Amino acid sequence: MANAFIIEINGKAAGLVVEEKGGFRFFASHRIFWKLDGQIYRRVREAEKAAHNLWDIHQEAASGKAGRARGAERTSLQAVA
Repeated sequence: MANAFIIEINGKAAGLVVEEKGGFRFFASHRIFWKLDGQIYRRVREAEKAAHNLWDIHQEAASGKAGRARGAERTSLQAVA
């Protein structure tokens, strides 16, 4: 069973989560997600949700639009062997 996963949003690698005692540690692979770097999440899906939230904030700031509906982005989780 894999103990590391790559989180991608819209084809952009947000980061890698690696299982360790107490949960999964997030390692950011793009500056948008640096705020999450080093944080530990109990579940991979929690790290994925946090990455989505930062992506939404980034997209809103870039477009100048607030309150953008979520769900337009595509998510991918890949196990790392």
